[in-house]
Amino acid sequence: MDNNKSKERVIISCSIFKKELEYILAKDNLDIKIEFVNSMLHMKPMALENAIDSKIEKLNEEDITIVLGECHNNTDKYKNIKNIHKIPGINCMEIVLGSENYKKFSREGAFFLLPEWVTRWKEVFNIELGLNDKIAKPFMREMHKYLCYIDTGFYDVPVDQLNEISEYVGLPYVIFKTDLGNLENAIKRTIDE
Repeated sequence: MDNNKSKERVIISCSIFKKELEYILAKDNLDIKIEFVNSMLHMKPMALENAIDSKIEKLNEEDITIVLGECHNNTDKYKNIKNIHKIPGINCMEIVLGSENYKKFSREGAFFLLPEWVTRWKEVFNIELGLNDKIAKPFMREMHKYLCYIDTGFYDVPVDQLNEISEYVGLPYVIFKTDLGNLENAIKRTIDE
């Protein structure tokens, strides 16, 4: 690599933030390439780690910002690589909601839903979580009090799917409208490091 050439900025992100990130970069006129990893890899932490590492290797020594939570056991290793910056956050929910809102909803027993997972809810619950119609209700009621749909404003609120999920897991749902301030600020802080 030519040492005189400036490094290209690249974001590696969970696909859960696709529309939101594209909007932020366009709004702020940031010329940054985005590489997405499939949000379903969240259910397979080793495969997620391999996918991220593969993208990092392919990008060589570019200036990389990682936009995802601590979704695999080795996310700390990125802190020790000088050209990689990871935005703070335990998971995607904390990244988009901010720590205070995330903790509040978690204490209340919320099970979070972002738009991409709502459109794929049967795959998420049946295949990835293994919650068939016989065990979904008892399991979810034991672990959670309600479903919390995070509305970032980029999708129509999928009321029909939310009703289906609510019926399937036996929990009511709420819709929480949020802006992108937390996500945008985290990205800007990390890029400015």
